[in-house]
Order: sequence, then structure tokens, then C-alpha cells
Amino acid sequence: MDLGISRDISVSVVSYVGWGMSVLGWVIIYILNIRTLNRGEISRHRDGVLNQITELVSWFNDVGYGTAKYKNNEFEELLSAKVSQVEFKINNLNSFIGLKLIDPSNLAKLEFDSSAAEKSCEASKKLIFEAYNLLEEIEINLNNYLENKTSFIRFYIRYKVEVQSVSFSITLLALWYFLFFTC
Repeated sequence: MDLGISRDISVSVVSYVGWGMSVLGWVIIYILNIRTLNRGEISRHRDGVLNQITELVSWFNDVGYGTAKYKNNEFEELLSAKVSQVEFKINNLNSFIGLKLIDPSNLAKLEFDSSAAEKSCEASKKLIFEAYNLLEEIEINLNNYLENKTSFIRFYIRYKVEVQSVSFSITLLALWYFLFFTC
């Protein structure tokens, strides 16, 4: 009986299983680290959007529509510029996520026309109401996105190129192994 050959094979299999478990552990740690970093970046982008909207509302309340400081057209232009800053932040968030999670067209509700002859109090209430509706929509959409049960699909959509690269690399390594070590 030649037990030496079977012993070498079992040591070899154990070695490969050990290497496989190590690589699998590193991949899992990498995925968890990337997930944590992405959640942090998404929260940072979300906080930027929320801060821009709350600054817009506080600026609107501080300046007050119809004050002598601005003419109606100048005020509308400043308000449009501030809404454009919010839109820029929302577009940054959407592009970071890779989905159109928040529709920038909803920002049109934050702009109004002075020709409508709204009183200062009514315009202020309308803007604040729409701003808080927008804040609520952002929070709901992001919470739904982060708590989505199909995290593997979300991960694949977000890191499609990286997943394909890793898959290709593993395929090449397996091909190399089978060509040189089994033949």
C-alpha cells in the first residue's frame, strides 16, 4: 500500500482549501468595507443636499420676499441661483448612486414668479412647505435605497466593471491552474 501519494494529495487539498478560505475572507471584508464607505459617502452627499435646502429656506426667511433690498426680478434670480445650487447637489448625489433617485424637476416647486402677486407671508409659507416636502421625499427615497433587499443587484449595478474584472481574473487564474497543474 502506497499511502504517501494519498497523503500528499490530502495535504495539497487542505492547502488549497486554506488559500480559498483566506481569499474568500478577504473578499467578504472588502465588500463590507466598500459598503460602509459607500453608505458614508451617500450620507455625506445627502447631508449636503439637505443643508442646501435648509439654507435656502433660512435665507428666504431672513431676506423676506418683497423687501426693499431687492427688486422682484433680482430676488427671483437669486432664488433661482440658490435652487440651481441645490439641483447641482442632487445631480451629484444621483450620479454617485448611479440611479435617478431624486428627480431634480421637483425643485421647480421652490421657484415662483413675482407676477403672481403673492403676498410675502403666503410665498414664504408655500416655499417652506415645498422645501420640507422635498426634504421628506429625499429621506424616504434614500432610506428605501439603502434598505433595499436586493443588495447584491444594487452592488452589481454600482460596481459592474469591478465585478466583471474580478470574474475575468478568477477565470484566468482557474484556466492557468488547470493548464499548468493538472496536465
